[in-house]
Order: sequence, then structure tokens, then C-alpha cells
Amino acid sequence: AEGKEPSTGDGGYSILDVPVGKVQRQNLAAWVRVKARVKEIHESTNDRTPYRLILEEGNDTVTVTVYRDKWAGLMQAPTQGSLVRVLGVVKEYKGEKQINVLRPANIEIIQ
Repeated sequence: AEGKEPSTGDGGYSILDVPVGKVQRQNLAAWVRVKARVKEIHESTNDRTPYRLILEEGNDTVTVTVYRDKWAGLMQAPTQGSLVRVLGVVKEYKGEKQINVLRPANIEIIQ
């Protein structure tokens, strides 16, 4: 089921709305949704490296990764200071849990 989009209501997958500070406690491969401000954006340098959004909520931060092909599909790219709602799957990179976005539609700019 790796990378399969969760659906609501079929009972197969559940999406957890979590505060940024709780992402580190989530299980790998769990689907999570966070709402937070974009603190920093690190652009992708090649097709193998993702864009990295650092989201901030209070004193907590989490990294969201978006690969170039997904970023290119965004209707509107977030900017520093944007309030966003992000849906993705929890992955680990160098000991830190991150949220990996699999579809452009899963990044929503709220304001």
C-alpha cells in the first residue's frame, strides 16, 4: 500500500490531523495532515532532490518534501509566510521524520 492515496470512509486508511510538534511521534508510512506556516523553502537542485518546506507552528517545525514533478503541478506554489494545509505520508530522513507529499493537490494554501 506504499504510496497509495488514503480514501476517507473505506476504513482502510485513516488520516490523522496532527500538530506539527507531534509528527515525530507518528508511525512511518502513516498519513498525516498538518496546518502551519511556511518558515523556509529550500528549492530542489535536481530531479533526485525534493523541494523542502519547513513548516512552523509555535516553536515546532517539520520538514515537508515535495519532488520536482509534484511541485511543477501545483496550482499555486506556497511562499514564505503562507499558511498551508499539507497531506502526506511520514518518512524518515537522517533520523528525522518528514512528511512526503505525493500529489500536488495535497498542498493547499489557506492564506
